[in-house]
Amino acid sequence: AVWDWYAEVWHTLGLHEDVYGVIHGDFHPRNILFMPNGVGAIDFDECGWGHYLHDVAVALMGIRNHKRSDDLRFAFLKGYRAVRDLPEVLDGALDAFVAGRLLGLAVWTAGVTDHPWNREKTVRVVRETMDELGQKVKGKRQK
Repeated sequence: AVWDWYAEVWHTLGLHEDVYGVIHGDFHPRNILFMPNGVGAIDFDECGWGHYLHDVAVALMGIRNHKRSDDLRFAFLKGYRAVRDLPEVLDGALDAFVAGRLLGLAVWTAGVTDHPWNREKTVRVVRETMDELGQKVKGKRQK
């Protein structure tokens, strides 16, 4: 269900240059450096062609459980819009990109069993992720 939702949004957005181009691919807070003279990114091993919303979704995923997540999301998107337009179908599309990323991370976690962190936490992380994805898909269907 997550893959179908993600693919539907992916195709709806299309591959126009206003929504699709070179992306970082892993634009989460640990890959963003805040320096006195500006902001920069590191770790470009997932860089490639994709929808810009992928990077937005990854950046926002880290705050999805924060007590002020709505305020932080609003501020992030306001700042983003100051530089680049966002699709009109933003909310549903952004939720689909978050769900797609969560699914990808669960698959990665389950598949990298030789990583020390994964050995200890794989079952719990995958179970929690699947529960969260179930809620997202259920919420999508109710909209």
